[in-house]
Amino acid sequence: LYRYRLFNDSMNAIGRISANYNVAVFAFDLESLRPAFDSPNSLTDKRIKYGSKSLVEEIATKKGENTTLVIPDSFSLSQNYPNPFNPATKIKFELPADKFVTLKIYDALGKEVAVLVNEKKESGRYNVEFSGSNLASGIYFYQLKAGDFIETKRMILLK
Repeated sequence: LYRYRLFNDSMNAIGRISANYNVAVFAFDLESLRPAFDSPNSLTDKRIKYGSKSLVEEIATKKGENTTLVIPDSFSLSQNYPNPFNPATKIKFELPADKFVTLKIYDALGKEVAVLVNEKKESGRYNVEFSGSNLASGIYFYQLKAGDFIETKRMILLK
């Protein structure tokens, strides 16, 4: 459960965010209905509409630092960006369901050089940063495993 209030003179919401559903209950006190003549939205109905819209947009677009509430249709692993990179790059992936996830980096000989993710993740979109500052220039592979889904992509580190 969460409680949301943007600022003192705004509406409140209480709800629950889950992989399968989102619920929000709006509430505002009677003071919120009074006209605020110092505000550009001085009419009561405009204030309520504006506040509701702002509240819904904020709740519907933010779940955490690296995720959004949009649930992907399928598993995917994106090409890292930038590629080639020096010294850091970002790797994005999507999960349509809660799964135990591993994201590992391998050198050209298949030796594991880094583990970026090794935990259960909720459905959503993720963005992980990888630093190759302690590695030599060359071709590396990154592999995402989530349940039965396995995908590997190539990246190039140029120093």
